[in-house]
Amino acid sequence: MKSVFPLISVITATYNRSNSLFYSLSLLIKQDFKDWECIIVGDACTDDTEEVVASFNEKRFRFINMKENFGEQSGPNNHGCSKNQLNLSIPSFCSNTY
Repeated sequence: MKSVFPLISVITATYNRSNSLFYSLSLLIKQDFKDWECIIVGDACTDDTEEVVASFNEKRFRFINMKENFGEQSGPNNHGCSKNQLNLSIPSFCSNTY
């Protein structure tokens, strides 16, 4: 029986890098494995990050923008991990994403 929750959560921390984020999310969608969700956590982003995520119209993407800037990747990653729905979380440590 298939779980109602995705098998994998990909946690992506970002801060005002919408162009890099667009590229990263485009690659994620092209993966052969499809049983995942992606939680994109903005570190108090002030650019068009939310609009970029919404432009994909992808139900497996969730965007959360933190109210205060943590200043480095561990805060958004930990926040994203606390919001996942499932079995396995994979923080995305791509330097081009944060």
